[in-house]
Amino acid sequence: MCKQLSEFYLSCRNNNIEKVKEYLITITEKEINHLEPNGSTALHAASYNGHGDIVRLLLDKEASTTLKNRYGYTAEQEARTDTIKELFQQRKKAFIVNKKTGQKYPLNGVKLDPNGVNDAPNTIKFGSIQHSIVQLPPIVDLRRDCTTVENQEQINSCVGNALAGAYEYLIKKETGKQVDISRLFIYFNARELRSQQIRDEGCYISDAIQTLKRTGVCKEYFWPYNIANVNTKPSSHAYKEASPYTVYDREGIRLEANLQQMKQSLAEGYPFAFGLMTYDSFAQSSHNGGHVLMPSQMDKQRGPAGHCMLAVGYNDMHKKFIVRNSYGTQWGDKGYLYIPYEYMSNPYYNQDIWSIRKIAQRNSIQQQIEETNDQQHVKDHSWFWNLDDNWIKNNFQQFYYVQSASCTPQHFQPFNHSPFFGSANTALKCKDQAQASETDIDDEDCYIEWVK
Repeated sequence: MCKQLSEFYLSCRNNNIEKVKEYLITITEKEINHLEPNGSTALHAASYNGHGDIVRLLLDKEASTTLKNRYGYTAEQEARTDTIKELFQQRKKAFIVNKKTGQKYPLNGVKLDPNGVNDAPNTIKFGSIQHSIVQLPPIVDLRRDCTTVENQEQINSCVGNALAGAYEYLIKKETGKQVDISRLFIYFNARELRSQQIRDEGCYISDAIQTLKRTGVCKEYFWPYNIANVNTKPSSHAYKEASPYTVYDREGIRLEANLQQMKQSLAEGYPFAFGLMTYDSFAQSSHNGGHVLMPSQMDKQRGPAGHCMLAVGYNDMHKKFIVRNSYGTQWGDKGYLYIPYEYMSNPYYNQDIWSIRKIAQRNSIQQQIEETNDQQHVKDHSWFWNLDDNWIKNNFQQFYYVQSASCTPQHFQPFNHSPFFGSANTALKCKDQAQASETDIDDEDCYIEWVK
């Protein structure tokens, strides 16, 4: 007599998503990966039958992708559609490898869903808010108020890096001061939202936004960027320091992959984080001045790897966005990339797009301390970001108030990073046209390496 299949397995096979969600609240990893009497797991069943939403839920709960069914196939090999195959592809570790130096740069740190990410109930969409600028300028470049480009090193923390960059931009724009935000704090909490089994496998940008609204974020001083601690829960002190610095519910704005919306956000002075499907050709941006090419048909045959970055400007003459990467200042144009409008405005490639417009304030009057020789000056117009008043009193012998002028950053003045984006009137020179022809680039210098 044949043994019965579990109710959990049947719910996955029959696409009963609400029932599956109920099971996943209490089910163990062992039960998720249980080999049923028919020689198949729940992930095999959902994959074989094309139930993408359930496959994504199971992968988020760390369902094994290496288990084989009685026919010797993994769940990925049983996938019936390209959409399901992409869900598996995005969970693999991937690196851009520089053949000359051997250096590796991680990809697939952002989780993307081909069916789109479901919005939280409190999500504010870009199209529902009023906007201060009607006629968009031809060039917007916010790099002047950005902090130094960071290097995420060998972990999948691109979401944490991008959103920390957005926080740091808001602080520098307001105060003129560079403050380092804890990238690992953001990355850990975004992953913990879906699973208590923390692994270095990337996260959703929308999850990171939700945790910034609930938990906030601390300075990197309180939870440093030590990649050995990538899966370690931050200290209680880090959470205490983070709690006052949340994102207002109405100030975490969801954008669409819409050219007008994305340019509007930047013109109003707000960068946006986004998850981009990248391909082998993305590696060429490391050494061609930061110019990202449109994916070719050959690229698409190998499949995409998701990567989160922060858009900080655009240029209408060249029809490209200016984007802050997280591979350090040696990559591209001093850490920045130039990505075509056509690429960024395609909702298949560009997903889970968010801007942060305001950080909650701890006090109505915030302070910033500046070191000047042996004295401490407190500026009353801006932030001494994330330091407790008692800490200040206990650690500094004297401080006094000084009057200062408010910041007036010029958002629309081009930032002279490279000749290509130095001015709207700058003529393109041959050496700046690496993006114009794939034949000018050595495809063998860098490539994407997939790790199963």
